Amino acid sequence: MEPGRLLLTLGASTSMSDSVHHNSPLHWACVAKNVGIIGLLMSRAPATARLANRAKETPLDIVEKHLDEQRKQYQQQQQQQQQQQHGHGHGHGHGHGHGHGHGHAANGGFTPRFMLPR
Repeated sequence: MEPGRLLLTLGASTSMSDSVHHNSPLHWACVAKNVGIIGLLMSRAPATARLANRAKETPLDIVEKHLDEQRKQYQQQQQQQQQQQHGHGHGHGHGHGHGHGHGHAANGGFTPRFMLPR
């Protein structure tokens, strides 16, 4: 049994927060991208998804940041691939691929690696 699951089984609090960042266990699970614990915490205490930490971030805000970072990385990779395909593989931007749809899904073909269970 993984440590987080064991702690919850033994009665660990789902709403306590640390004294420095005021992060709840769900905040920390989101920071760590631990999908299993995120799902477990959401099933046991869904209201903790709305708790804000010292920086006024909810666990959902943290997930959004991760998704934004992944989306930006994906878009950069797509732009680099397009530039290489068009003979512009030197890293110089030539206006290709910025804000134009290329027949991909509405989200630009991006599929996040982890998503918070609904």
